[in-house]
Amino acid sequence: VGTFAALILIRLFHLHVGRESSASARAGVERLKAATRWETRSSRAKELISRDLHLPELFEIPFRQLLPYLTLIVIMFLGLGLRYQGLGDMSFDHDEMGLVAKSRGIFNLGIPYTVFAGEVRWITTYEAVPYPLALAGLVFGYSEWSMRLPACFMGTICIGVIGLMGWRLFNWRTGLFAALIYACLPLNIRWGQNAFYLTQCQLMAVLTFW
Repeated sequence: VGTFAALILIRLFHLHVGRESSASARAGVERLKAATRWETRSSRAKELISRDLHLPELFEIPFRQLLPYLTLIVIMFLGLGLRYQGLGDMSFDHDEMGLVAKSRGIFNLGIPYTVFAGEVRWITTYEAVPYPLALAGLVFGYSEWSMRLPACFMGTICIGVIGLMGWRLFNWRTGLFAALIYACLPLNIRWGQNAFYLTQCQLMAVLTFW
């Protein structure tokens, strides 16, 4: 009920869009720039990059255009922190353990499989899921933390894709709000901490929609 009330209140802000709100938004951006000394730091960075890297156009982008992207990056880091917290605390469930066991076969035959009664049993569902698990196992070794790391990163990438999709379909306000909801939704956080197919399937679906 509290979440629903908060969403309704945020939606009511659309009734106040006008010159006054635009002027207050511009004033807020100017205050943010002054507080962070954006002009001074950007000029110094611009001089450094133009002198050493010969990329003067990098800092020609106005701060107002950069602000939505910076906000989306902050939301992605928030989502990453929520998903990474306690990533390896819980033991594997039976769905995770099945995929983890099959991912070990990739190093032998190049496909995920298990051996039962002396015969190779190929994986018949979730065929693409064990490959990121095998890569994580090759780099970090096999553990609860490493096997869930691909899902954690895929869930974080999905936050950015949802934000950009909302921007393309509607506007930046919609995209950032949708990204924030996805980043903080408990179900999505739980999916980002599970080595099963859930987050990978969601990311592939969002990229397809994109």
